[in-house]
Amino acid sequence: MGAAAKKQAIAAGPDPAAGQPLILTFMDRSGAVSIDRVADSFGLSKTQLAETVGLARESLYKAERSRTPRIQTRIKEMLEIISRVTEWAGGRQ
Repeated sequence: MGAAAKKQAIAAGPDPAAGQPLILTFMDRSGAVSIDRVADSFGLSKTQLAETVGLARESLYKAERSRTPRIQTRIKEMLEIISRVTEWAGGRQ
């Protein structure tokens, strides 16, 4: 799979046929949720994403802060909720 195809797959979200959990599409190689991927995928700025999960804007703009357990937990919780309601709501958006 080429780089462009990988970017499209990430932007499109998980492949339900493959049974891939939503959160896995946003994890980087180190196992942390990529804040940039989450924000881009949902068409949000980092500020909007921070507000959505109840965090200060600065918490997502500094790389060292965005990888803390507290921040990662908040983002993972948001993705879990979205994952659970996606089918019921008719899609991620």
